[in-house]
Amino acid sequence: MNRREFLARCAALGVSLPFFSTLTACAGGSTGYSDFDVKFSGKTLVLGAGSAGLAAGYLLARYGADYEILEASERVGGRVHRLTGFMDFPIDLGAEWIHSDPAILSRLIDDPDVDGTIDTIRYTPETYRLWNGESLSSANLASAYYGEYKFKNSTWFDFLEQWILPSSADKIRFDAQVVGVDTSGERVKVTLADGAIEEADRVIFALPIKILQSDLITFTPALPAAKTDALDAVTVVDGLKVFLEFEEHFFADLTVMSPLSEEGATDHLAIDGAYRKGSSRHLLTLFCVGTQAAAYVGSTDEEIVRLLVSRLDAAYDGAASRTLVQSYVQNWTAYPHTRGAYAYDWAGDFNAVIDGLIQPVDDRLFWAGSGMSRDATSTVHGAMQAGYDAVKLVLETA
Repeated sequence: MNRREFLARCAALGVSLPFFSTLTACAGGSTGYSDFDVKFSGKTLVLGAGSAGLAAGYLLARYGADYEILEASERVGGRVHRLTGFMDFPIDLGAEWIHSDPAILSRLIDDPDVDGTIDTIRYTPETYRLWNGESLSSANLASAYYGEYKFKNSTWFDFLEQWILPSSADKIRFDAQVVGVDTSGERVKVTLADGAIEEADRVIFALPIKILQSDLITFTPALPAAKTDALDAVTVVDGLKVFLEFEEHFFADLTVMSPLSEEGATDHLAIDGAYRKGSSRHLLTLFCVGTQAAAYVGSTDEEIVRLLVSRLDAAYDGAASRTLVQSYVQNWTAYPHTRGAYAYDWAGDFNAVIDGLIQPVDDRLFWAGSGMSRDATSTVHGAMQAGYDAVKLVLETA
């Protein structure tokens, strides 16, 4: 059962768990990329230094290609981000679960000379609580299906930083927001917000789908209808994560914070963020996406914390406000370079939409991202695989 099939099964059961997945066996499967014949020798621009963009740079560097990465923000990682100094272990501000067997990490590195072994933990919550707005009850929501892995003393960002980023560290230009792409001439001209123009023979779009949907980039000529229709078919949900440290451990491993009768109730979760991390400190992580996130994402960070603490107080007899030590909010909807959490739904035939998303335009514009992965949608390894696939198309096409 793959991630998409699992989500469909959960929906049929009345349980929508966007971050849950069954384990995917990696032994014997395809690697992150394979050897192929290079037929293209021009310059490639990669737009975006998130997981897909960094993976694209990693593969382009391996083949000695001429390339540059343009990143709109001041950092790499996109929705993979890290918080240090808050707890005695680093925190994943965005992508957190591995959503596969940990062997996927060495497969993504795909280098027999590198030891990609990383300390991971089996994430299997033992205590579940349901808060219906009036009372707290015990539950066993997903024990029959749920198996996950997480990093123990590192993060997805550490993985990218240590093994993927070095290949392209000197190829990335930061604060380089793209506002225009012109394919009317012999070379592709990419216009930046500061007025600078970069030229290349081919471009890989490794940008969040929400950015592509927001008409922030002017295409000359316009993108074909098949491409815009595919982009419009994807729903990118609102989302945020809030991190609260408490003096005491008063909460369950996983608490559903909305009545199950509400739409998207199980997208509103309070999770023990220090679970099996080897820490004696007490971290609660709010994970909230979709319709349930509407109550939070339009507010200030202070208002978000107040609202969450008040809800936890109601569920846990005032323990949250009595023992709160510190808080941190990562509002992905408010972050201008993502404008949302991740791709959550694909209208119509899923495979047809993915085909439309990844189809090159005139063999000059290529596409990658977590929402464009057929078998590992909305995951970091899916985004990286999409980046590898895009590079393979670029270099194999004469």
